[in-house]
Amino acid sequence: MTANTNAPSIWLRIVAWYFKLGGILFVFIAALGLISGLALHWPPTTEGMPYPLAIVIVSATAVGLLATGILLARRLRAGAVLGLVFTLYPLAVALVQRWRVGWLDLGIMAVTVIVLLSVWRELEWRHSSDPV
Repeated sequence: MTANTNAPSIWLRIVAWYFKLGGILFVFIAALGLISGLALHWPPTTEGMPYPLAIVIVSATAVGLLATGILLARRLRAGAVLGLVFTLYPLAVALVQRWRVGWLDLGIMAVTVIVLLSVWRELEWRHSSDPV
């Protein structure tokens, strides 16, 4: 019996599930925010941001994280690029806005970037079975 060379490695599967689980967590956060928003008759703001906008942002993040995990599971580099964007955009915003970034946040970003780069060689821009 021969091994399937197109199958993702266990490490890549773990990385893909990391992003999928993050997306699922954000789905629950968005659902809880929606339920509490309805129960509280839509509070005007949440930390300076309109409450409905916060729900939309959390929902969009959930979709993006799920898409990242799915693309990584399909061995597509677009998933790694999307993962890098989701990982590094808070740092970019913090630098532009001159906000302080904690060491824990920087550490989590660094580990996530290293993990994504560690699976980069397994990924392809297109599936070899896709038509040109």
